[in-house]
Amino acid sequence: MGKRKAEEDYVLRGHAKRAVLESIEILDDVFEDGKADLDMSRNLEKINKIIRGVREAVTRETESARGKISFGRTEQAKVLHGMSDIYEELVAILTKQQRTLTELVQEKTKVQIKQEEIQRLKTEMGKKDIEYENLIRQNREQQNEKNKELREQNRKMIEELNSLRYNDDKQGRNDTQNKDNLPKPRTRYASIVTQKGDEMEGTVAQPENGSPQRRAIKSVLKENLNINDIGGPTRAIISLKRGGVLIESYNDGQRRRIGEILSKDTRLEYREVKNVEPVIQMSGVEKGYTDPELLTEIYDQNPFLANTVGPDTWKMGAKILSRRQCRNKNKENILMQVRPSILKAIEANGGKIILDLLAVYVEERLRVAVCHRCAQFGHVQKYCAEQNKVKCPRCAGYHPLSECQTDRKKCPNCARYSNMDNEPHAATDAECPLYKRRLVIERRKIKYSD
Repeated sequence: MGKRKAEEDYVLRGHAKRAVLESIEILDDVFEDGKADLDMSRNLEKINKIIRGVREAVTRETESARGKISFGRTEQAKVLHGMSDIYEELVAILTKQQRTLTELVQEKTKVQIKQEEIQRLKTEMGKKDIEYENLIRQNREQQNEKNKELREQNRKMIEELNSLRYNDDKQGRNDTQNKDNLPKPRTRYASIVTQKGDEMEGTVAQPENGSPQRRAIKSVLKENLNINDIGGPTRAIISLKRGGVLIESYNDGQRRRIGEILSKDTRLEYREVKNVEPVIQMSGVEKGYTDPELLTEIYDQNPFLANTVGPDTWKMGAKILSRRQCRNKNKENILMQVRPSILKAIEANGGKIILDLLAVYVEERLRVAVCHRCAQFGHVQKYCAEQNKVKCPRCAGYHPLSECQTDRKKCPNCARYSNMDNEPHAATDAECPLYKRRLVIERRKIKYSD
């Protein structure tokens, strides 16, 4: 009997052990499926299966009358309560997991909705950008069309004004001249250099004996002049053709200090070069006025002069230099030297004055010295170094202009500097690049401030 009971007890223990092991394996599957399979009903079904397996094993152990059971009732109750606790904990875990998954799904849905909204906004913004670019392009095209029309209108107006200017008796043009044979429009001096640059003032230094050795002059200047003493570096030091150098200053104070220092050296002679007042030309003025009468009539018939410059400035600052015959024998062109304030007042009035109920056009006149012997700029025939050679300003030949027999133009100055890339022209042509450069230099010699 004892042996049989022992065998039955062993069988029961083995049965309970297998049930517990199977339950543990199923529990492991629950956790593994909890990671992979997130369905609440399947997890609960597996948990119930665990509980039933353990409960059946324990029940068989407790109800068996065959021999001694493997553990007491207290332990059995603990097992049952523990399994219930496990069930509750698993349910709580799965509930939290399900809630978390639900929240994740909701967040994912919100993110997806936001992404769709962002994509929609991007699409709308892209459409608006395209519309904006199209609008800008249309505005640009419309503006280009308007600018083209304005340029065409301006071109026509300029052509009409040029035609009227050359036919107008106020400009000293010949009224009987055929319109189809009008001369080529002449480039005005003031229109070549439209901006007034820095004024040029300085000091000319040369040896006492008149020697043109410029290196010796510069050596003497280095001995006498110190940058700290004269208020900084000079604007430029320019060698002069007739000997000596021009020391161009930045301001009057620097020029005065240089003069004071050079006056103490007996090896040099120096003189100050000051800017001259501007010269204006009045075109097509009726003959018959003396200089005082003309100045009085101009001031009395133009109230803007009284309002801007005043009688004293006009009396002291306006001077008639010369008169030149117009094509119309009853009229003349008059050159006047005026103060800068008078020139500014006339320019502010549209570049014209009223004289005898007529508008007389006024323009600034730049005078460039041209040698009639060598055709170079900056000096006249009296001071020309080429006394034995005569240069034609039209064709660059060695003969006077009056003896020129060719129509082919060749600027002797441009030929001298190998500057022949431009159109054929004479030395005195307003389109000559060297002539324009000289105009810039001459303009810098003019004083534009009182």
